[in-house]
Amino acid sequence: MKRLLFIFLITALSVSGFAQFSDKIVESKYYRVFFQENEQEAVLTAQKLDAYFDFYNSYFHFDTSAMPSRLNVKILDSKSAYADYVSASTTVSNPVSSFLFIQYRDASKSELIGYKNNNPDFEDTLSHYSFIQFFRNFITNPPLWLEKGFAVYFGKSFYSPSKSAVIYKENLTWLNTLKSFLDADPPALIDLNTLFSMNTEEVSENSDLFYAQSWGLVKFLIENPKAVYNRVIWDSINKLSPDASKTQNEENVKRSFAWLDSAEFSKDFYEYITALKTFPQLVDSGIALYEKEKYDEAKMALIKAVTMEDTNYIPYYYLGLIHYNTEDYAMADFYYNSALQMNGDKAICYYALGVNAFAEQDYERSVKYLKTAVACSPEYRERTDKIIDNIRTILRLQNRTMDIEAIEPYQIPTEERKEAAPVSPDITVTTTAPEAAEAPVTIEDESLAEEAIDAPVQPEEEDEVGRLRLDKDTGEYILIN
Repeated sequence: MKRLLFIFLITALSVSGFAQFSDKIVESKYYRVFFQENEQEAVLTAQKLDAYFDFYNSYFHFDTSAMPSRLNVKILDSKSAYADYVSASTTVSNPVSSFLFIQYRDASKSELIGYKNNNPDFEDTLSHYSFIQFFRNFITNPPLWLEKGFAVYFGKSFYSPSKSAVIYKENLTWLNTLKSFLDADPPALIDLNTLFSMNTEEVSENSDLFYAQSWGLVKFLIENPKAVYNRVIWDSINKLSPDASKTQNEENVKRSFAWLDSAEFSKDFYEYITALKTFPQLVDSGIALYEKEKYDEAKMALIKAVTMEDTNYIPYYYLGLIHYNTEDYAMADFYYNSALQMNGDKAICYYALGVNAFAEQDYERSVKYLKTAVACSPEYRERTDKIIDNIRTILRLQNRTMDIEAIEPYQIPTEERKEAAPVSPDITVTTTAPEAAEAPVTIEDESLAEEAIDAPVQPEEEDEVGRLRLDKDTGEYILIN
């Protein structure tokens, strides 16, 4: 059933000390989204934030009935308006991120501030900071490693409009950074007692290691096949108290780790992290195994790559090659077509489909695919002509006839695959009377403001996939150094 969202249109208030903000509000199940102009965008943002909230709480199981109010989110229309608002509301004069969570002792006044932009990482940033707001709504003073570790862990998860839900996506952007610290001699990690009690200044001084290690620890504890480690992370969360100080919560969490064998824990953590591979590393490994004809191992690596990044055509294409070489032509056809849907090289994909159909002895479809490959790239004419000549020979020997010249190529699709557009919920629009201007809220305790720890710029993964170039003679990809 569609959730009803109420939009209240309130006249703009000009409050001394604050940037002017037009208080148009969308209220959803968990949020009050203030916006300036784009009403539809605000409605979709509220939908999205509700979905993130439910997604986060599927892990934490906080009691939502205890929430004193909805969570406040303000989306401004420009970076300059955002910077002005943040500088007027906090001690942060030049915010690095496109979002900032401002926390007050009175939780009903806390707010997530951001501005709409077209940066590729906008959704990742929204996910990061909406988690911080969610977490601090229930735990006022959480241990920083737990808060930031989960924020990064969820950092690539995304909202699916067609499913009206958030889909978890593995975030490995800090993996290579963490491995570099693990591979140092000796490993250059922060000891757990120190990590568990780091303050904002210490985090800022060691941001790369802190973020990488906090993410790695959360991932290790959640996903490790050993139940003993899973129990530690959930015990840590259960020991957090909404009213406790940061120090008290840190001590509570430490008790969850106290009974672990430190040597075994360190060994298991090292082995777990070093065994992880990023999407480009999995693709490169799958290709190398394919070239060695280790098809089962190659298939496992490439399928894992697809589960991590399902819009890149290269693993689909190689899965097609593997199934072709193992004579599973139906699955080869499926994967080649999947590569096409993911905007793979049309000529090579149609050529591969033509070769695959030829192996299946489906000669009419083979000719159709091969002619389509030539229509995409004339340089395929010579090799397709050889296969079509073979088809003519086979048909003649079998006393079969086929008007090959009359077979038309497939119509080449021009549109990329797109997710279904979201369906807007029913909306009731009302207008309230202007509210009286009130004095700006000041931060009652500076330590309660979201510490201005903008997450450091996430390291870029080595784009090995981006360095792959098609070898048109072999129909395979090679790595360019």
